[in-house]
Amino acid sequence: MLLSIVVSSCYWTPADVFYFSPASFHSTTDTSHKLSPHVDNPYRDPNPGFQLLHALENKCVVTGGSLAVDGFEVARQLREESPEMFRVLSTVACRWENDGGDKSTALVYFGPQISTNPTTGEVEQIRYSPKSGGYAPALTNPEEMDLLFRARRRFAELLNEETNTVRFHVRENDIWIFNNLRVLHGRDEFDTNEGTRHFQGCYIDVDGVQSAYFRSMYLLQEEKRTGERATNDPGERNFASSAEKWEPAK
Repeated sequence: MLLSIVVSSCYWTPADVFYFSPASFHSTTDTSHKLSPHVDNPYRDPNPGFQLLHALENKCVVTGGSLAVDGFEVARQLREESPEMFRVLSTVACRWENDGGDKSTALVYFGPQISTNPTTGEVEQIRYSPKSGGYAPALTNPEEMDLLFRARRRFAELLNEETNTVRFHVRENDIWIFNNLRVLHGRDEFDTNEGTRHFQGCYIDVDGVQSAYFRSMYLLQEEKRTGERATNDPGERNFASSAEKWEPAK
């Protein structure tokens, strides 16, 4: 079953994360340096949903570990610790941008670091990337401006706390899939003497993944009901015509 369609980005699609010689560095991802927790492309509209990182080759089994941070959990911690800091980070739009480093692109988006559902107040998206702007606007209220910068600092501290970090190694040939709107990712510095570390990444939309999940659930329900193999192949059956017969996924 098709999971989703690969979404193009300002990088190559798929994009290589590979160590180049210092003379040809295009971004920090092309180095062996540590990458702090971040989301990708907060300057895109819409922002990329799920990210796939495929370890085509990874001989770095001691250094170069990957890391993940649950941004929603950190936002919950901030909201519990300081509702006012949470409020200002979820209401003040910052400027996120990428000019390619050489003016080869011009991507700009204005959005808060924490996006919430306007009805329920639940966190729906995190924007945090030290290398992708996040420039604060000049608020006219000096007290609100002071609160904003204190909130930004505290949010960054929580996102980088070791207790909020999961560390692991993506083994060669493995694919790491995560929600870029929620999970921040990064890596430890790696030693190029260990060998090659070559990852390739791309993005797919969240609604594509959600749709594939529910289609799979519906097909499994039909298989249980009929005892026959169900399929989503348009050449074998009309998927939409029998949708009304299926029970809601539980």
